[in-house]
Amino acid sequence: MKSSYDEEWSYSPNGELVCQTFGDQQNKQLQSKQKVVYLWDGETLRPKEGSPSFGVGRWNGVWLAWYQTARREGDKEKGGSEGDVMDATGLGQQQQEEPLFRYFWVPGEREFQTHNLQLTWKWTRHFLASKFGTGEWILEGEVPNPVVMCLQLMRYASLADQH
Repeated sequence: MKSSYDEEWSYSPNGELVCQTFGDQQNKQLQSKQKVVYLWDGETLRPKEGSPSFGVGRWNGVWLAWYQTARREGDKEKGGSEGDVMDATGLGQQQQEEPLFRYFWVPGEREFQTHNLQLTWKWTRHFLASKFGTGEWILEGEVPNPVVMCLQLMRYASLADQH
């Protein structure tokens, strides 16, 4: 998958998503230090153990949500404290309870929509494109639609962290 932001990811049938090239400078520096790998199980897109985390995506067939995660010191050894919302990876990442982004899938329109319609994303034959702005993800091969939209939400989250 390639984006108009000079980002490139590869997806394998076992659900492994590997970043080949990040588009923005901050993430390029991170990528040069550590390989970014995510795993998709049909419902959740999460970082592989040992990989940097830019958040976690969850898909229930209707809603797609992106959650920020924050690694906390000692969580991996302790397993967190009572009341923490923990990422299912067991990597000691605390996941916020409310998603940073939430999109509704509209099958008849083949769109991911959110409360701000200017941020709507639409599927065409071979790519996901911003309906009202700029940006697109071009696909080669079979990649689940929610995985591609999760990459866009990961990008939004990364940009939000920079500001």
